[in-house]
Amino acid sequence: MQLRKVRTFRASGRVEVPGGVDPRSWSVHLGPNPASGLPSWMVPADHGEAGFDFRGLLPGSYVLRATCGKGQQTISTQVPLEVTDSDFDGLVVTFPVGFTLAGAVRSADDGARIDPTTVHISLYTQAPGAAYGRTTPEASGAFAIQDLSSGRYQLNVRMPEHGYVQSVRYAGEVVRDGSIEIRAEGALGFLEIVVASGGGEVTGVLQGADGEPLSNHAVRLLTEPPRFDRFGITHTDQNGRFWFRDVAPGSHWIFAVNVVVPAIEVQERWERHEGAAHEVTVHAGGQYDVTLRLPK
Repeated sequence: MQLRKVRTFRASGRVEVPGGVDPRSWSVHLGPNPASGLPSWMVPADHGEAGFDFRGLLPGSYVLRATCGKGQQTISTQVPLEVTDSDFDGLVVTFPVGFTLAGAVRSADDGARIDPTTVHISLYTQAPGAAYGRTTPEASGAFAIQDLSSGRYQLNVRMPEHGYVQSVRYAGEVVRDGSIEIRAEGALGFLEIVVASGGGEVTGVLQGADGEPLSNHAVRLLTEPPRFDRFGITHTDQNGRFWFRDVAPGSHWIFAVNVVVPAIEVQERWERHEGAAHEVTVHAGGQYDVTLRLPK
């Protein structure tokens, strides 16, 4: 085997931390563009002077991502970098001053009220340079995500184990695909998230082609139609058993593959009909038991 010297590059600069931000809360990550195939980077920033210095970069497409804390909210921004034949020195990363999205989390049943402060709300976008954010509501359920750029965002609501998202309304309209739009003039209206407890329970066993139970295998819970940016995941125990609790009523797919290959996305495995899948219709309070058997 022959080794040859390869030239690498650096990306350095500083972050302009906005006012009202805890100076110790900021961080910078440099990662590969998902399509580049480069290894992941995650280098901690120097919290003293809001400066960063990434070295040893191979040519390729990267994304520089900065985050900081502002009250109960985490605000973020990202900058694409195309490393070719020179260093990036003196970069200045700023957080766009944008729009505010106001909303509230409320429980569908006051008798089984879910604490809003245990709900985590995130907005994500793939637009280069766009800001995105995440927050946790106050005890009243009210929340606000600030400094958003215009564009379309994917909404992600992470719940405690004992709850599920019953419905989402944005500007009075039901959100069915999990996306909302912030226009050039700002948010279209109020974001209301209704959460509930007492969903269904799906249990089951994952078997190999020989019918033997498979331990420590990932099993995913997908909605119908499947969404691959948001799904439940669990792992089988020593007897091949798995559990999904408080599953939202509706149609779902239980999906598993024999070997998880990091370079192959779950969506691609699904589209190639690899692994095993079982459709189940869940009702509130219902209990369902399924058996998945992986093909040879």
